[in-house]
Order: sequence, then C-alpha cells, then structure tokens
Amino acid sequence: MAKKNIHNNLLRKATHDEMSLCLAVDQRYRKLCRTHAAVRGESLAPPASLDKEMLAWRTFFVRISDGDLRVSEDEIRCLRAVAQWTVDLNCELRGQPKVLVDWGD
Repeated sequence: MAKKNIHNNLLRKATHDEMSLCLAVDQRYRKLCRTHAAVRGESLAPPASLDKEMLAWRTFFVRISDGDLRVSEDEIRCLRAVAQWTVDLNCELRGQPKVLVDWGD
C-alpha cells in the first residue's frame, strides 16, 4: 500500500503580496465591523460557514505580526475566502452589486 503524503500543506515563505493582502484584509475587516454597526446597529458576526477560514486567516495574521513570514496554501485559500466575504458584505451594506475579486491566477 502506498503511503499518502500527509504533509501536503507545508509552510513556505510568504510573498510580499500575500502578506500585504493579509494586512489589508485585517484593515478592511475592522472597518467593516464599524460600518456594519453603523448601518445595522449590531456587532458583526461572521457566518459559521467561515469559521475555518477566519481561524486560518487570523493564524497567518498573528504569525506575520510576530515576524514569522511563512504561510501554507490552505491559509492563502482561506485568506482569499475572507477577503471575498468582506467585499461582498461591504457591497451589501452600501447597496452596491457584488463584485468578484480577480486573483490573477
């Protein structure tokens, strides 16, 4: 029986763009929390379907903040999902049509 590769989500050095995106999503999320409170009068609670993505994004953010500039492919996928969600919710709060982020892949 062949061994499965259990290490398919290894940490690698993050690119400058990935680190910048992580920091930008943090800023956008904080601003979105304020906008949500102003528009709807309640605190923003991310949907439960994004729990895993939120945790992975925050893990990457904390790692960057601590000077560890590594990231996994799963964290990048989760970061992009959170970024798209923040764009979607921001459009919804402002009454604008939703826009898909073009990742350039």
